Amino acid sequence: MAKTVKLKMQLITKMVAYFLLVVLVAAAGFVYTIGKINDAAEATAEANKELPRLIKANRVGNNAGDELANIQSYFITKDQQMLANYRQAGAENSKIEEELINASVKAEGKRLITEVKTLDDNYSKIVEEKIIPLVQAGKQEEALPVMTGELRPAVTDLNNKVDEYQARRNEIITDNLNRAVDNAGQARRAAVIAAVSAAVLGVIIGFLAARSISRPVTQL
Repeated sequence: MAKTVKLKMQLITKMVAYFLLVVLVAAAGFVYTIGKINDAAEATAEANKELPRLIKANRVGNNAGDELANIQSYFITKDQQMLANYRQAGAENSKIEEELINASVKAEGKRLITEVKTLDDNYSKIVEEKIIPLVQAGKQEEALPVMTGELRPAVTDLNNKVDEYQARRNEIITDNLNRAVDNAGQARRAAVIAAVSAAVLGVIIGFLAARSISRPVTQL
């Protein structure tokens, strides 16, 4: 009787151990998969955070083009609406640039957008302090060299810096999306490997368990 009880306890212990081994393999695969899924979600969230910044940067570039077009029209026609449009685009740019500076987390991004604002402020200074007063005074001939010699290079520098900032935002978005795809792929592979490993291990353990059970049974 005592021998029978001992054999039963041994069988129960082995079965529990085999079961826990299968559960451990499956749990390890599950934990790894969840970790990679979380990494993918985090990378996607980072990419989503960058999209509004990229859109705003595009808006800064578009406004800079609008500013130039309007100030050129004002130079030719003295139309006050063109001057108002120029100042409206400039005010919007100043607001967007401040928002981007305040929202910057990394030093490189903050440096780039700060440089954009500095160039934009210099551009506005040329227009407000030189071109507009000369046009209002009817001195287009004096304003023309400023337009060609100072304003156009200032616009070119501004556009180049905006392009650099946009390129950096695009690079960050691409890197984050690639990381999300990579983590998702790793999570998928880990899930498959864990499932196959658990199944194979289950078959092996089932075979070993059957042998372990059959031997003591013959001894009863």
